[in-house]
Order: sequence, then C-alpha cells, then structure tokens
Amino acid sequence: MKKQKDLEKYQRKLADKQKAYDFSARMYIPGIARFTTMDPLCEQDPGRSPYLYCAGNPVNLVDPDGRDFRKIRRFNTIYIYANYYAHDDLSANSAKQGVNHWNHRKNDTFTDPSTGKTYNICYKLTVEERAIQRDRNPHENTYEVNDKKVDFYSSVPAVGVTKDHKEIYIKKSVSLTLKDKKTSSTPAHEIGHTLGMSDSTKGLMSEAQDENRSAELLDTNIQEMMSSPAGGEMKTDFITRVYETIKNLF
Repeated sequence: MKKQKDLEKYQRKLADKQKAYDFSARMYIPGIARFTTMDPLCEQDPGRSPYLYCAGNPVNLVDPDGRDFRKIRRFNTIYIYANYYAHDDLSANSAKQGVNHWNHRKNDTFTDPSTGKTYNICYKLTVEERAIQRDRNPHENTYEVNDKKVDFYSSVPAVGVTKDHKEIYIKKSVSLTLKDKKTSSTPAHEIGHTLGMSDSTKGLMSEAQDENRSAELLDTNIQEMMSSPAGGEMKTDFITRVYETIKNLF
C-alpha cells in the first residue's frame, strides 16, 4: 500500500485513480486546469468560467479550497460564508447543530463606521462530512467530537476548543445536548471563534457554558467578525457594483 506522501501530488493534494486532485471542497483535473464543480463564489467574477482554476493564473495565485470564510456585501445585506469538514457522523451532526444556529439568526446587524450605514447579516454556513486532511491547510475549518482532546492552554479537559480559529474539538458530553436535554450552545460558540469572535463576558461567546449563556451577540463580537483577517476584506458582489455604478451616473 502506498504511503500518503507518495499519493500527494500537485499542491500536496491527494490524487485518485482518475488523476483528479482532492481540494477538499472540489475535485481538480490538472489536464484541463478545471474543477469538476462550480466555484460557489463565482458570482464575484462573472467574466470568468466558474470551473477555472486560479482565474487562469496558477503561477501567482493558489486556490486551496474556494469555500472558506468569506464576507460578501449585496445591497443592504452582508453574507457570511464558511464551510466545516467533519470526519464522522457524530462530528457532522454536532457541527450541523452549530451551523444551524448561525444560519437561523435573524437580527444581527453591522454599522459601517466609515459610512454610518447599517447592514443586516445573513449567515450561509455549511458542513461537509469527509476525511480530514491534517496538513495544516490555513483555508480549512475542521470539526471533531473527541473526549480525548484537552484544553491547549491547561491540563483541564475542555468542553470546546478552537485552535488557531480553524480546528474545533468538542467533548461528546456537550456535542449535541446537555444532561437536562437542552440544546448545547458549545458548537455554535466554537464556530463563532472561527468567524473571528473572541470570548466575551456574556451572551453566546461567554467563556463557560452555563445556565446564563444566551444567544446574544455583543457589538464587539460583530465588530471582531467584520474586521477578522480570517475572512479577508469584505467584498461587494458584482450585481451590487454594477447597480451602484449606474446609480452614480444619474
């Protein structure tokens, strides 16, 4: 049986028998320099094929995933995109619980300090169950339920740990529900860290999960998410750019 390093080819990605390379979110065929599925962010650049790799410029650009945390503005709404990889059913179900919390939030807003304009925030987070590549890829969010994991900063077992805002480890006891049968807030809390939020004194991002934790997000949490380098700078989608250009002509 071949060792993994022998199977790693272009950009250290694993190749299958058809010589397609696993880029986590999509499969890449080097012979035609195309992915086999559309880029979920292709609307940002409609002038190029949604199957093209690196905008046709692989010498200067890389595309490690295509579905990492992104902030996109469309008219009066800011959309937050992120994808999480889980390697088993328990991890995937726990991740989906956390993702569903964010996707169902309705009242989060952000006021741009430079313009004073307020935007609604809409979360578009997804979960994909597949083998996790432990190659420290900076563009992958991985989610794992594992009681053997401990706090990276002490010897005390942690109910949830996010390392470098990317790798999430959740204990089984709080992966889905608490002892009182209530839904655990830990999955949503840890996902909040991957969106750039730090621990707070209260609300969803409070440090310890207890009966006082609520779904509230502090303004500082929102500000951290919008300024987080993890998602890059906020981009305006193509349709909105065209509309604003035409509007400014009159």
